[in-house]
Amino acid sequence: MIHNKFRYILTLVALFAISTGAWATDEVLLTTITPTSLTTYSQSPDGSVTVTLDNIGSYNADYGWLHSGSVTVEASQGYTITRCVFKQYPYNSDRVLVDNQAPFTATIVSKPGGDLPYVSAVTSTGDVIGGGHMDGISSIEVYGTAESPLEVTWDKTTKQATFAMPAYDVEIAPIYAPTAMFATDGNLVLAPTAIEGVFAESTDAIVTAGTVVEGQGTAMYFATTDAKMTAEKAATADGWLSILPTAAGYDDATTVYVWYYIKGADTPDGQDPTAENTFNDSEICATPLTVTVLSNKFDIAFKAANANTIEAGKATVKVGETAAEVKEGKLTGVKMGSKVTITAKEGYKFRKAEGKKTGPAIWDGDLAKLTNESTEEFATATDGMTITGTLTANVKVSIADGATITFDNATINGVNNESYKWAGITCLGDATIILKDGTTNKVKGFFKSYPGIQPGPSGKTLIIKGGTAGTGTLEASSSQFGPGIGGEEATCGNIEIQGGVITAKGDNGAAGIGSGHYRCGNITISGGTVKALGGLKGAGIGSGNGNAETQICGDIVISGGTIEATGGYGGAGIGSGYGGVCGTVTITSGVTSVKATKGDDAPNSIGRGNTGTCGTVTIGGVVGAISESPYTYQPGN
Repeated sequence: MIHNKFRYILTLVALFAISTGAWATDEVLLTTITPTSLTTYSQSPDGSVTVTLDNIGSYNADYGWLHSGSVTVEASQGYTITRCVFKQYPYNSDRVLVDNQAPFTATIVSKPGGDLPYVSAVTSTGDVIGGGHMDGISSIEVYGTAESPLEVTWDKTTKQATFAMPAYDVEIAPIYAPTAMFATDGNLVLAPTAIEGVFAESTDAIVTAGTVVEGQGTAMYFATTDAKMTAEKAATADGWLSILPTAAGYDDATTVYVWYYIKGADTPDGQDPTAENTFNDSEICATPLTVTVLSNKFDIAFKAANANTIEAGKATVKVGETAAEVKEGKLTGVKMGSKVTITAKEGYKFRKAEGKKTGPAIWDGDLAKLTNESTEEFATATDGMTITGTLTANVKVSIADGATITFDNATINGVNNESYKWAGITCLGDATIILKDGTTNKVKGFFKSYPGIQPGPSGKTLIIKGGTAGTGTLEASSSQFGPGIGGEEATCGNIEIQGGVITAKGDNGAAGIGSGHYRCGNITISGGTVKALGGLKGAGIGSGNGNAETQICGDIVISGGTIEATGGYGGAGIGSGYGGVCGTVTITSGVTSVKATKGDDAPNSIGRGNTGTCGTVTIGGVVGAISESPYTYQPGN
């Protein structure tokens, strides 16, 4: 269970800032004000009071402030005035006026008399210091109290602040610590990531360790098989650990959901809390890492010169120390690592026992591990798998129907050889490809017109999207006549791009994204940075070169992202290729920008290509094909 409520209640880590009213103590002489000039006093020398002059007539070194005007004394913050003693010319010691009522103001009043006016000082209460020839205010004694400081005790262990409530109102301002963070590498946040290919009951970690900024805290992990778990429920669950979760607790194939956060660093012993040594917990990740733990159980098929040797009672089999039952020549569900013993019964003798791999092995997604002997079934990526490394073998790599896989610096450079008639990546049905942040991925088709990435059959959808930051890149191309992403030697389904940085290049007769010599479904782009280059007579995004029977793509909808599409000779930037056909083209105001450039001899940058056909073109609600080239649509400008 997480004890720090890091999302809703921050951890208090520093002393309080205090704002208070007055707290009376014994009266003392705060300061004595002695005039030194006619200018307004901003503060007394010790800062306890502020003195303001208003319309004082003159100043004399012996007599102080003279003639008409007023003198006002106010307490500075932290002090309280109880009384002021206004004094006249020092030799007239009887001329003293005590003012014990705020505002503490004395007004000097001139009265006619003799050759010069008489001067009197009148307080705010109306009391008068008698009048005397040229006598003014020569000094002011200010009495009052100074506030006692509010003492706050801070307990580093319990993270609690305590104080005794004084006889005045108090304002408390807690000072919070910064939130602990994962380190970054450029735009890539170094948070934990899923690890695929781990077998059940293995002590291998199923996620990578996130890198926390040094000194800010410790990454914490919570693993569960509950697909309905939420971040709020995970926050109060037991089982959070600072060590990486492993597959040790799972006895068969399963899907594990790993939640994580950073437990903020506490103040080191013997140190005061600062923004550099004390940190709040981070929030729990918005969505958990999804890890597919593989089954650790496999089958053994028994083949002997005499059929059903084991079942005929000529030999026995033990798994570990337990006798096993063989049915129809097969022993199923044997755990990886188990000791299997075959013993001939009395009267029968083995010369030797031979074994070989028969069932499909499990590929872990590392392209470098594939060989020319790898079967198509073996080289099929399943749900949750990460494809990484460089393919050196000439083998067909596929994505299983319904699978979501991640590209992590994957490279496939297809060889243009008729012995290898397949795309760089072939989707067997619905598929989602995630481009891991900060990675560079390249996929090139094999023989001639096979594309870099072939979506699933008609009615299925290929989705390509970026990671959290959207910084993963993909370059997709064909060896000779195919599209970068799309259908070539077979009709393909829909293409949907949601994010990432993607460059798709078509070769002769094919679109960058769309159709080659065969149909493709609808094309949807809702985000990311996409650059599509059509081959000779192909559109950048849309259909390739051909006729109304084969060179067809469905509707094109672009609702987000930054798009740049360039057609080959006779092809539109977005629309149909030379003689090709595409459905409607819709570009909404949700895009950042769309730049389309038509190929030579093409009539439109967005719309139909030379002798091609295109449905209705709508851009930002305005209907009509675009002949201007290059043409840029930026709704924000």
